[in-house]
Amino acid sequence: MSRSYFFSCLLIYFAFVGCSPKVAENSDPAYQEWPVSCSVRALEVAGDGSIWYAGSDGCVGQFRQGQWDTTTVSASTALAFRSLAAGPVGVPVYALGISSPALLYRLQPATGVGPESDGIAVELVHRVDDSTAFFDAMLSLGAGRFIAMGDPIDSCLAVLRSMDDGASWQAVPCENLPTALPGEAAFAASNTNLASAGDTVWMVSGGGASRVFRSLDAGLHWSVVGTPLLQGGDMTGAFTMAFADARLGIIWGGDWQEKGRNTGRAAITRNGGDTWELLAEGHGPGYLSCVQHRPGTGGREWVGVGTPTGLWHSADQGARWTSLSDSSYYTCRFTEDGRTLWLAGHKKVARLQLR
Repeated sequence: MSRSYFFSCLLIYFAFVGCSPKVAENSDPAYQEWPVSCSVRALEVAGDGSIWYAGSDGCVGQFRQGQWDTTTVSASTALAFRSLAAGPVGVPVYALGISSPALLYRLQPATGVGPESDGIAVELVHRVDDSTAFFDAMLSLGAGRFIAMGDPIDSCLAVLRSMDDGASWQAVPCENLPTALPGEAAFAASNTNLASAGDTVWMVSGGGASRVFRSLDAGLHWSVVGTPLLQGGDMTGAFTMAFADARLGIIWGGDWQEKGRNTGRAAITRNGGDTWELLAEGHGPGYLSCVQHRPGTGGREWVGVGTPTGLWHSADQGARWTSLSDSSYYTCRFTEDGRTLWLAGHKKVARLQLR
């Protein structure tokens, strides 16, 4: 069965079983959902195939070899995670707290399972104490390199980098970044404000201005271009971005206070981010918090999720969209082979297996 044909059948599947089907023991359903203790905004597939999530109240978890391990990271102040990065095999996972003090933790499967770790070893490796710190996303660039971004500190968007498997972290100086515009920041909606292809990294902003920043040297120096998205309000502009390859990318967002609006909320580039043009104007979903390309489809297939927008699919580079489910999610990720879609939302993580 072709992948595009499967997605056509998926709409029928959801119509019959509903968005949250009861899973029979020893069955092999296409969709399975697990309850978790927090609202999940960050979800990653690690190089070893394990699944990691992080969210409110300091919660983190992993799905490895068919088993869930979870823990709650304790800190002296309220801790919420919106940023998570999973690297290649053998490289730890990192989770970054959203606000000051922004605490950055290394996460690894524990060698000895105990009541405190619950199978996850947690180590504080870096902190940002600036009172204006507010971090939105993290990303593994491969080869032991990581990058994180957040709202402006001083005159520019905050960017942190590690080039040594996360052993040390450095802030990129504002002299290497374009100056932030009035009201420009980012939305910590799904850990997808960053995307990369090799040494090229893209970063998207929203709010008072919605722009796409690009670095050709793994996040050390940056340029910027404007976007045609609705912007200028406190909750307008891009909320998410993804690239299929070094040239084809989509940004999506909208007006969080008018989520049904399906104009001025999506744009596409076919030249690596040099220029952006509006996408699917007046058609398909309004607000989305996360958009992702399906691996192995040559840039054709994309999915998007949002709350309360549901789950949507496109088979033509985002020109037309089909609603697959009304169930709400904040974020999603494909496995490397494109055959499994992981989703997460308010107190739930789900798996959709594609055939």
